[in-house]
Amino acid sequence: MKINETVLVGIAMVVIAIPLFAVYQNKKGAKEILQKQQAKELAVQAENEKFLEEFDKQEELRKMSQILEAIKKVEAEQPPRITGNETDEEIYNNPYIKHIRTALNGYLSGSNIGAEEVVVPNVGGQEVCGLDSFDRTYYKSKFIVYNASDGDYGGVQAYIVFVDKPELFWAWVYRLSGGEYTLRGFCKVGPPDETKQEFLQEMQGYIKSGKMRFSL
Repeated sequence: MKINETVLVGIAMVVIAIPLFAVYQNKKGAKEILQKQQAKELAVQAENEKFLEEFDKQEELRKMSQILEAIKKVEAEQPPRITGNETDEEIYNNPYIKHIRTALNGYLSGSNIGAEEVVVPNVGGQEVCGLDSFDRTYYKSKFIVYNASDGDYGGVQAYIVFVDKPELFWAWVYRLSGGEYTLRGFCKVGPPDETKQEFLQEMQGYIKSGKMRFSL
């Protein structure tokens, strides 16, 4: 029986195509496996990089914490700069407290004398900090000292209230090894919204009472 030439060609094509298709399928499957493996390796690499980055941050924080604790320990052994027994006059004549006015005047003049560079920019965070963060009219006003004490990490921290705008600010003044003073921190810390009105009334009453003998 004669087989049609066309049929023979068709059979031949099928015979050739089947193994070629199988090879293609195998290659395709291998490529997909390779792609999945590469994606998995990239994901693992990204996780490892993320872990190392977080580890570096934690290590940096740990070292910083150790440094701060060492500073705190050393400062605790220093003679007190504010004892808590000072008269109002002694507080306002304290060189750390007087330096706050020096730094504010330096900022107003544009020289920034007496303030470290880190104090000037608005650094944000939980409290609003930096001399640039607030209207300059605050600093043109005299201020009264609400409270003052030795700083845990050296120097003196003072809570001050500006007479013309009675809101609560925190200032940290440090004495450098050369003997000069510098404003190292400045933030607005209150009053909180829930007690703001009460605080303002208290401060305004005190300022108008004539009991305010000292200010800077």
